[in-house]
Amino acid sequence: MIWMSRWCWCAEYHELACSGPELLQSQGRQRLHWENVEHLHPGGLPPHPAAPILARAEAGTSALSLREQVTCGSTIKLEADTTRHLLHSHEVSYGYGRGSGQQSVTGFPERDSANSLWVVRSGGCLQGTPITKGQAIKLQHIGTRRWLHSHLFVSPLSNNQEVSCFGDDATTDTGDMWRVEWDDGAKQWQRDAAVRFVHKDTGAFLSNHGVKYQRPIPGHTEVYAIKGSKGRHTVWRATEGVYWPARAQ
Repeated sequence: MIWMSRWCWCAEYHELACSGPELLQSQGRQRLHWENVEHLHPGGLPPHPAAPILARAEAGTSALSLREQVTCGSTIKLEADTTRHLLHSHEVSYGYGRGSGQQSVTGFPERDSANSLWVVRSGGCLQGTPITKGQAIKLQHIGTRRWLHSHLFVSPLSNNQEVSCFGDDATTDTGDMWRVEWDDGAKQWQRDAAVRFVHKDTGAFLSNHGVKYQRPIPGHTEVYAIKGSKGRHTVWRATEGVYWPARAQ
């Protein structure tokens, strides 16, 4: 079961019930206020900091996180620097022929869609393990359980490399693997930091630009992969989501 309200998130693997979280303004900075966050797994409420941290940002802003690291098992939204659209997928497929016929991936401007939620996976890493620079990860789409994927099919609008969603919980391949890279000296992936995703099979960068689709998904922008370019269109930032606190290393 998956459901999403303005503040609460529930999924098959991380079930939470929450009430009363509010985004408050304090001395000109944003902070999160939580009340009655209840963990539903057997045994009741775990000791802090085992519970995940829920963070939500209004459009055009960034919520102050209680824990800054992106970790294995976290459920996040990814925002493109060029368009400020979120990485998004849905039950709309690319055409066959030049396209793969697989589930499409787009940039989407609306902030509250559950179809912009992705779970961070990396091999058999334990929940809460920090993601390090250059680490290979997979991003699993919450709504359809498919994996962010790329291959040598041509993208529909710009004739670059197509990015799709592929497989399911039991089906995955190397086309689902992406290396996370960034330019500064940080050792772990930080929320709100500029990062790039490099497709492991092809070396192409996950990208987004302002070229828009028409029917049946008007207003969505093209997500694609491109080789040899590290411009701003390849930069992404982890924004709101459910962040599992970092495990002790």
